[in-house]
Amino acid sequence: MTELKVARETAPPGPDTEKFMETMLAMMAQNQQILAALAGKVQTVPEPVPEPVPEQMPEQIINAEEPLEEVEPTQEEIAQATAEAAAREALSQGKVQNRMTSRRI
Repeated sequence: MTELKVARETAPPGPDTEKFMETMLAMMAQNQQILAALAGKVQTVPEPVPEPVPEQMPEQIINAEEPLEEVEPTQEEIAQATAEAAAREALSQGKVQNRMTSRRI
């Protein structure tokens, strides 16, 4: 094993190795050019973007309705909304409790 290792290390580079190195150097040079181009774009001031021209809309006919009158909620509506909120909160708390107990070891 050591003889093979020594033979491999002392072997002169073949045509495949040289071609590989040439290709690798070309790729590295190309990457440097790309990075330089990107760095140049980042440092330049971006071109101003023209604002879009609003589209001319034909005259629209709008049916104006009178606003609705202000109405205060009744005690029944308030009680019903409170009960529904309490039921949703209890359901949410139950889900949280189930999740916490299912994850305990």
